[in-house]
Amino acid sequence: MSAGTELAGWDAVFRNREDSAATAYVVILDSRPITRDGFVTRWFYYPKADQPFKTMVFRPTGVTTFTIVGINDITGGTINTANTVTVNPCERIRVQTGDVIGLAWGTGTSPQTAWNNDGPTVASVRWRAYAGSYTIGMPITTTGMENREWSLQAEITDFGDLPTPTTGKLKNK
Repeated sequence: MSAGTELAGWDAVFRNREDSAATAYVVILDSRPITRDGFVTRWFYYPKADQPFKTMVFRPTGVTTFTIVGINDITGGTINTANTVTVNPCERIRVQTGDVIGLAWGTGTSPQTAWNNDGPTVASVRWRAYAGSYTIGMPITTTGMENREWSLQAEITDFGDLPTPTTGKLKNK
């Protein structure tokens, strides 16, 4: 990491739990807000299954309400080891201080990343069952809260530390 970066979320390490429910969910790590403006340049995660999922950035609009700021699709990963995905410069999510990260998975799959509820840094996450599609700008109202730490982390890089993309445009507002 350079001086102009931070990590948001929890370390992408082994955790002793995974959900086996075949229900689609969105999980928001709201107790770990991003503390600088910039872009998501990499995602780190520790998968318990080799299945696709979405990493997301949310902007809080209330205690239980959020707006989707950006979405990156993760195609899978090497199970039971730390994985890193470098985000294509044209697909980087622009974030601001106070935004939070999260993940979503579809019906019939289990979440890609491991979690636990007994670690030293356990804090609240918000969630809701949702089997539809996700779009940037979409509001999400959470229906539950749990004390869990998920093996999901985003690298946030300051604007000045980024190379200028040569093609395409960013996919978020």
